[in-house]
Amino acid sequence: MKKTNWFLLVLMLTLTFGQTAFANDNLPDKGIFDLWNYQEVIDVKLTFDLDEVFNDRRGEEDYPAEINFKDETGTKQDWQIKISTRGNFRRQKCNETPPLKLNFKKGDLRAAGLADFDDFKLVTHCIDDYQAAKELLLKEYLTYRMFNQLTDISYRVQLVNITYEDSQTGKRKKQMGFLIEDTAQLRARIGADKIEELRIVEQEKYELEYTRLVGMFQYLIGNTDWGITHSKNIKYVEKDQKVLPVPYDFDFAGLVDAPYLLMASRFGQTSRFDRVYLGFEQQENELGEAIEMLQAHKEDMYRTVQNMKMLKRSSREEMIAYLDTYFENAEGIRFTENWY
Repeated sequence: MKKTNWFLLVLMLTLTFGQTAFANDNLPDKGIFDLWNYQEVIDVKLTFDLDEVFNDRRGEEDYPAEINFKDETGTKQDWQIKISTRGNFRRQKCNETPPLKLNFKKGDLRAAGLADFDDFKLVTHCIDDYQAAKELLLKEYLTYRMFNQLTDISYRVQLVNITYEDSQTGKRKKQMGFLIEDTAQLRARIGADKIEELRIVEQEKYELEYTRLVGMFQYLIGNTDWGITHSKNIKYVEKDQKVLPVPYDFDFAGLVDAPYLLMASRFGQTSRFDRVYLGFEQQENELGEAIEMLQAHKEDMYRTVQNMKMLKRSSREEMIAYLDTYFENAEGIRFTENWY
């Protein structure tokens, strides 16, 4: 790749992908996510009937719960909400604490002077070893934060130390997790509209520069558990009559290296280091701007990993080493033919 003036490139790409190009001038009112999102990790207590909820593997019922936390001013917040189990893979595989969806009452939010963004995913990991589960969760959290470094068109996330309290017995258990921003707030934040249903559409209907960035980021992190046209771990929104495929759910990425990671043999993958590009464009010269975007933000992404002191040093070093294997061969992209 030719030498590049990285300062000018970062400035140009920020205008293309960042807040200036895609933000909404009329930002939405503060939502409850903003009450959480003031420091790296906050303490949250969830009180509900643990046996009733955690034994529900179908995820078809909503259950009453209470959530308690302190906001930035130290004021205690108590909310009556509904919860349900979520996540097809993790809901079935988690023996004790499957991931949850938290649903606030819109009327309660409005009464508190908050925007009515009410629907949040709580991500947890459920392997038996507590420390290993924490490491895995932090690596997926950092993957979200890395994508935040590249573009505002991305889900914000908030780390939480969770205390589950059984409403029947008073017994408690603790776990780390992270909350994902409500899609409605993401849309409001970037000035996008909801897409009720997306059928397979022509590439030209997508915002292609953003779509290429998504594809290259997934390539960087070694993720094959996604798909643009078949709604695999993608949420679609629309801005200026163009489709934006916003990615989520990165636990199957090679960067995260979950113990349940499966190789995508249909793409010839035999190890997590076998990256495969699964975006639209299958010519490297069409991806130049997205590739340069990753290069321009390389140090930002590395710093995000290195600053996560809750993650063991060895795990941080492994993540950096994995990213190095991309940047050392950034022009050797491996394509697959017409997979989409």
